[in-house]
Amino acid sequence: MKTLVFILTIILSVGKLFSQNYWIQSNYFPNSNAIYIQSIAKDYGGWERIVVGGYGSCGCVFSSDNLSGQTWQNISSPPTSVGSVIDMAIAPWSFIVFAAVNNSSGSGALYRYKSGSWSQVGNLGGQDVRTVLAHGYLFAGVSGNSNYRGVWKSTNDDGSTWTRNMETASYEIYCMDTKNDIFYAGGYYTNAGSGILLQSTNSGSNWSELGSFTNHIIGVTATDSNDVYIVTTQISSHNIWRKLFNGGWEQLQNAPDIQFDILKAPIVSNKLGHIFVGDYNYGGVYRSTDKGNTWEQINSGLLQTRISDLRINQNNQKIYASHIQGLSFNINISKYSTAAPILPPQLASPMNGSDSIAINDTLKWNNVNIATSYHLQISTDSLFGSFVLDSAGITSLSFVIPNRILTYNTFYYWRVAGSNNYGDGPYSVIWHFRTENYISPPPPQLLSPGCGTVIPTLTPLLQWSDISQTAINFHLQLATDNDFTNLLIDSIGLPDSQYQVSSGLLQGEIWYFWRVNAKNEQGIESEWSEICTFKPSPNAVNEVKNASNKDFKFLNNYPNPFNPTTAIKFSLPTSEYVTLKVYNIIGIELTTLINGTFMAAGQHSIIFKANNLESNTYFCRLQAGKFVDVKKIVLIK
Repeated sequence: MKTLVFILTIILSVGKLFSQNYWIQSNYFPNSNAIYIQSIAKDYGGWERIVVGGYGSCGCVFSSDNLSGQTWQNISSPPTSVGSVIDMAIAPWSFIVFAAVNNSSGSGALYRYKSGSWSQVGNLGGQDVRTVLAHGYLFAGVSGNSNYRGVWKSTNDDGSTWTRNMETASYEIYCMDTKNDIFYAGGYYTNAGSGILLQSTNSGSNWSELGSFTNHIIGVTATDSNDVYIVTTQISSHNIWRKLFNGGWEQLQNAPDIQFDILKAPIVSNKLGHIFVGDYNYGGVYRSTDKGNTWEQINSGLLQTRISDLRINQNNQKIYASHIQGLSFNINISKYSTAAPILPPQLASPMNGSDSIAINDTLKWNNVNIATSYHLQISTDSLFGSFVLDSAGITSLSFVIPNRILTYNTFYYWRVAGSNNYGDGPYSVIWHFRTENYISPPPPQLLSPGCGTVIPTLTPLLQWSDISQTAINFHLQLATDNDFTNLLIDSIGLPDSQYQVSSGLLQGEIWYFWRVNAKNEQGIESEWSEICTFKPSPNAVNEVKNASNKDFKFLNNYPNPFNPTTAIKFSLPTSEYVTLKVYNIIGIELTTLINGTFMAAGQHSIIFKANNLESNTYFCRLQAGKFVDVKKIVLIK
């Protein structure tokens, strides 16, 4: 039996041309029947996925690593009796895949992949669905049966119900596209026996004719400047037409002599206004950078030139193409660029297989010449099915792992990709390391009042050693017995290395016992400090040190601007529950410095470390009881 090999190819389009074009090969992914890249979309986690539909048994796979094609995962196929997937779309608000399929007899259906399984979609399950589109809503183009042909729309997030637009009921729809919230549907007007292009400017509620042609329209694309390009069918070749914004239709006389699969014509455009078409007759991929006036082949390094589909990711300027190669089914992914390729970085430290790495260690890698930033991923899974950290836009060759990201005595895998304005290059070789064992912070040392002293006040300021480098808060206990069963103070989560005893709590001529422990970023507590005692004298008075302020005060941080550490100070006239949080300029909470902790009256200072934030303006919000204030802080690195 003669078998075909289908190759999946990524093309990266850039503005400035160099003398040589490159294809960057990436890993093979496990599927034996896929031929078309059908859609690119983002799921709830923000990942961009490639979904491909197949020939024969309709196999589908998607990339799980930001379109680099390094790792792939199979999606179970629709029923094998269906035939071939001819178009697909991913609902960008969820990872629900819609597939237009075509069986051997030429009839089609719409299938939906949801929650791990495929099913036919309601009233479109057995109809000739030729194209699907997900943009704000779900759309399907139908040909064939006059009771179903036209544009269908679903306003359900999962596409469970569909409504036919009766304005399009006389049109067989073969292709759809959208740009600038204008929707286009191309096909055939059965009443007039001519090709037709429809347009909607209100999300598919109403449609009007944009152009009429002698032959069927099987491909359409629009640019950011609202220029529209279509492909019409011929017996042995096809024509490309354009309509520039506010202009009329004209056939492109210098367009390449190309042929397409009967079901669809691969034509796409990017943000630069470049037009790309694929030739099913072994011509490969053609590009026009001047609105279709002239064309060039961009096949350098392309393994096969029989192109069956093209799709584009507008954000990263990558173009995806499926093409047929040879004697057996096999899929591989490549990235095309008119500039030199971004090479994978070489990891530097910690060395692969390192042990006892600090949980806030610094990861380092070597420079890649044309990369402007880097994308770092850390996972406990060697296949990177999930992430402990996924950080893009790193402009240096190192990254300090933030506290509370890694855990002790755990294996981690990490990799880095170079990036520029057009997206990520391939990832580096994966390295791994194991973090250090648990380390407890040291117990604080009690400073004041001194152990065994008699003090002249009933409101002493309890102070202990500042070990903020290894601890984030403290636990204070004060009791009338050395077993700490009769507690007068049991305060957890204190951010400062001092505590102001409130008035009316202590009495003269009584010995009091106190102790403190510390907690680090990982929630590990130290041993208790030594136990110290003090006794207020018979004539001790109620006074509060460091609490002379009559009002709440939220002072400006110092230094400001800062890099990367600053002190945030405030004073409380009375003891209050305090919350202190940091927000970005659009109001998203970034970190909590104090979380509803009961704090004594007096002056307080909190050290804010912004190691993992970019240079920008941020806001600190202090709430103490009913008092609320906000201060602007500026980080400059």
